[in-house]
Amino acid sequence: RLHIRFAQLQLTQAEVMAATRLRNPGISIAHLTRGSERELERAISLDVMGLLTLPLRGKIAKQQFESLKLETTAELLTLAHETRRAYHTAIAASQRVAYANDVQHAAQAGQQFANDLAKAGNISRLDAAREQAFYVESQAQHTRLMSIEQPAHEQLIQLLGLTDRHVLKLPTQLAPLPSAPQSLDQVEQLALHNRIDVQLAKQQAAQTAQALQLTKVTRLVNVLDLGYQSNRSNEQATQTGFEISLELPLFDFGSTRVVQAEAIYRRALADVASVAIAARSQARETYARYQRDYALAKHYRDQVLPLQQQISQEMLLRYNGMLISPFELLAQAREQISSSEAYVSALENFWLAQADLDNVLQGNINPNINFNVNSVSANKANTAAPINLPIEGQHIEGQQP
Repeated sequence: RLHIRFAQLQLTQAEVMAATRLRNPGISIAHLTRGSERELERAISLDVMGLLTLPLRGKIAKQQFESLKLETTAELLTLAHETRRAYHTAIAASQRVAYANDVQHAAQAGQQFANDLAKAGNISRLDAAREQAFYVESQAQHTRLMSIEQPAHEQLIQLLGLTDRHVLKLPTQLAPLPSAPQSLDQVEQLALHNRIDVQLAKQQAAQTAQALQLTKVTRLVNVLDLGYQSNRSNEQATQTGFEISLELPLFDFGSTRVVQAEAIYRRALADVASVAIAARSQARETYARYQRDYALAKHYRDQVLPLQQQISQEMLLRYNGMLISPFELLAQAREQISSSEAYVSALENFWLAQADLDNVLQGNINPNINFNVNSVSANKANTAAPINLPIEGQHIEGQQP
């Protein structure tokens, strides 16, 4: 996708070069005969109107090139955003599978223990069946989470442009919750200042304004050619002169094109306002969700998990004192694992909200975040060739993201 976009940039640069150059002159040669008379006509014509409007057309073409570069930047940021989200989702999926595996082993132990007690007549078959039901349910949950884990990893592999799943190594757990959330007092202003779509809308409005100016310049005379002629004959003297050809505004004085251009410009201004309003609203909504997800994950980390740990310790003491049954201890272990899974979900939502906020503000608000994605092998087959693209006298060197 990025290679295609870079190639399109190069094509647009060629169009800019063509727009800043005058149209090639036209040459016509005619050889005429009339009896013994031989006549040779030669003419050369030049686009005068193109010469007069060359600076303005070149400026419009350069602005269009700048807009395409902004669009390319927006696509790069979109790819980065999708990759960040896929990164956190893949780690969370693997972490859930690990928790489900622990639950399955604990349920298996409880089920075997319950069967032994039921055979000895120490518990009812109903209690043994309940442990059996929990065990088979844990198996189904483990299988379901494994079916979610593989697509999550494949999505990340696709976004990274890798060719093999085995070249990807991810952390076993999500990054810990930061000590404090990011504090942004002017999130709306940051969005309006940094967002590519706002800049692109402004750029397109400026292009429309330039096009409107060009339309007004050429409203009466849209085609103006200046030509030089030289006619030679073997019986008459050489005939020389020049000709001017232009389009007569008899039926359309250019008002239609001017009205259309003004309507397009008003539409461009309305589009700028619409994009700006949407950007501010999205920034507020995303930042509010970021704060809520942080507060929820912090609540699980500081309140729920410590309480579950304390309850598990108290239950273990009572079990050692033979005050409770082993099934009560196993039930508490399952509740503790369930709380841990809920914390993983809350932590995943926070990091996804962090990625969304970075995307809304078109920049990473937390420079300390490090995505540890390492390749096991440095095979050339898994590495894209670098791109060297000349843009305005410089080189864009892009490698596989």
